[in-house]
Amino acid sequence: LERIKKLYEEGAVPETQYEQAKLAASDESLEAARMGVEQARVAYSNAASMLKNAEVKAPISGVISSVNIVEGEYATSSNPPVTIVDSDSVTIEFGISASLVNKVKAGDKTLVEISSAGYKNEAVINSVSSSADIMTNLYTVSIVLENDGAIKPGMFAKVYLKTDNIANALAVRAEAVKEREDKKYVFVAEDNSAVEKEVTTGLDTGAYIEIKTGLSEGDKVIVKGQDYISHGSKIKVVRGE
Repeated sequence: LERIKKLYEEGAVPETQYEQAKLAASDESLEAARMGVEQARVAYSNAASMLKNAEVKAPISGVISSVNIVEGEYATSSNPPVTIVDSDSVTIEFGISASLVNKVKAGDKTLVEISSAGYKNEAVINSVSSSADIMTNLYTVSIVLENDGAIKPGMFAKVYLKTDNIANALAVRAEAVKEREDKKYVFVAEDNSAVEKEVTTGLDTGAYIEIKTGLSEGDKVIVKGQDYISHGSKIKVVRGE
């Protein structure tokens, strides 16, 4: 533009050519300004994105249970900066065998006992996996409990599942049933003596065992000290259950 201006002042170029040169210079300046604005906008967007990425937001509300990095370290997916525990609800997961998986389903009621938290209440099965774990060959059952803060991660729970229902079953305490040479038997008290009776068993809940044959209703089954007696041993009943 300066060269055209000088030539115009010397009369070497017409005024129209000088005006065109000024207009072209003005358009170039405007385009340069526009490009500068666009570059500034992109730089601002990148800076805002980096600032946003620098802020770590937890996907849930809860309590920080551990801090896994120190200042200066990089936070990655394999090394999360903190561990957060949502204590409003807890999940119990356990495995069951193939013989039981078709006897329980989501929505079934169970009894959950967590002695260390003083918790014993009815709960509902949340889910049952459709495939077995390749390592344990067990099917995972999940139960979600509402928590008032007493239940802590890592506590052990007992879960009682109702897999079979037998009406009017005769059952004894599991520890009363003994086994010898593939035969099962119990001791009953008769006239201050221990009498060994062979039995056939059915459903085993872990706490009680169904007796199909060998006992009658009203038999006094010995549930304490049975490891130290034999058929015909003299006994004294000190407490009945």
